[in-house]
Amino acid sequence: MSKTGDVDASDSKNFPVGNVHRGLPDSGTYCLRGLRFSPNNVVATLGTDGPGIGIAADLGGGFGCPVDTQIVVLTFSEVERRDNNFMLAVN
Repeated sequence: MSKTGDVDASDSKNFPVGNVHRGLPDSGTYCLRGLRFSPNNVVATLGTDGPGIGIAADLGGGFGCPVDTQIVVLTFSEVERRDNNFMLAVN
């Protein structure tokens, strides 16, 4: 996923393009929804495009995400959440 919340369709499987709600720019908040299955587990890996040094992902919403959010991802620097690209493995 790009730091602007775009899904790379060529590198994705079973994840609909356009179903990512991104928080305010540079908020490091990504709300994923519209999956064709109910996720049971998520593992996130921080990419190299952006200032992030850490990543957290969890099932469900919160952090200002819409109520139908299935997965929330947060990317952050040493002092604040910051936009960054990332990869997800979901089952």
